Amino acid sequence: TLRIHDRRIVGKRDGATVIVPAGDILYFESVDRHTFAYTASNVLEVPFSIADLAQRLEGSAFVYAAKGCLINLCRVASLRPYVGGRLLALLDNGEEVVVSRKYAKDIKQRLDV
Repeated sequence: TLRIHDRRIVGKRDGATVIVPAGDILYFESVDRHTFAYTASNVLEVPFSIADLAQRLEGSAFVYAAKGCLINLCRVASLRPYVGGRLLALLDNGEEVVVSRKYAKDIKQRLDV
């Protein structure tokens, strides 16, 4: 967890370049070949693919929640079963992210659930 706060993510918001500590990011999502970082109050477009981010953040609390989504496990408030073997992750800002069946088992193991 400490390593995650040493890392910084550079992104763009409203035409300005913004630097955010990785620990402030709730999740990353890829939409139409663009990757976005979501914090509690902002959305940044980042210049990396989800695969690049997963590699850069290896060994931190970020894990795949779906093919195009990395979630910060430090910001997960709760998990509950969802349709089709998936999970619904409630983040500490109240937002919900669906965890695909493929990654649900890994997330449960990482959280010791």
